[in-house]
Amino acid sequence: MDGFALCIGNRLVGNQQDEAGIEITLVGGEYLIMQDFIISITGGNLNPQVEGNDIPMWESVFLRKDNILSFKSLRKGSRSYL
Repeated sequence: MDGFALCIGNRLVGNQQDEAGIEITLVGGEYLIMQDFIISITGGNLNPQVEGNDIPMWESVFLRKDNILSFKSLRKGSRSYL
């Protein structure tokens, strides 16, 4: 739905701007991180957290293996891009 947010998210992690991403709509759930890597979350603010701590939107964020990434609630908008 938001090609701009997906494009910027890809650029933040070093991907080509047209690579695939994950669109998270309204309720994001919880995700176990299986290996160290860098993510970005753009678009609507669904209150992203790692291990219960807020993480910034529209920035690169390093996650470690076995971290839990979660989206807790709608703050603004309805779709985030991971």
